[in-house]
Amino acid sequence: MPSLLPPSSGLFERALETSQANRWSDMNSAIAAVRKAKLVTRPDDFLPWLVEEYGLGEISAFFSDRRQMIDDGIAWQRVRGTPAAVVAAMSWIDFEAVSVLDQVRGRRLWNLFQMNMAELPLEDEDQRLADAEYLADLSSPVRSHLWRGFHGYDVRGNVWGRSRLGRSIWGTSSGVSISGGKTVWSHGRNTPVSIAATEEF
Repeated sequence: MPSLLPPSSGLFERALETSQANRWSDMNSAIAAVRKAKLVTRPDDFLPWLVEEYGLGEISAFFSDRRQMIDDGIAWQRVRGTPAAVVAAMSWIDFEAVSVLDQVRGRRLWNLFQMNMAELPLEDEDQRLADAEYLADLSSPVRSHLWRGFHGYDVRGNVWGRSRLGRSIWGTSSGVSISGGKTVWSHGRNTPVSIAATEEF
């Protein structure tokens, strides 16, 4: 291998280069391993640093597997600030068929959005809805705010000249906030009841 030293190098530098000549192959393989370590092999001791580098600490509570978190988190970061990021984040807490909708058309607060959750929260409801509000806040644009989530009971605020009074609520939409959150949640379920007519007393 040709020398990489400048013509002004001294005896010490030339002797040092000669002593290392046989180690180039080892160094080349080490360099290749370092290049792959971040993207391919990902040793366990690399993972905390990758989480820090990609800025994924704020979502770490929703993953038990750091490798999965890095893969999903990088994909989420690439679309962060869009409805796709909100939908992806909801899947981490098992809301699988969420759809993101704009605020009621014609309303002043154009930066608000709502979500059709596609299912009831059921087990550990308060925590699951608090997580949904947190993740929606992380995933949406800074200017936007999740103001409402609903499933099963969706009555919108009345918009004068655009909606029927019997199918809307004056001044607001159905839902209540929980645990001091800013988002309101409107969930309901249908319970069919079978009633048999009996003879009058």
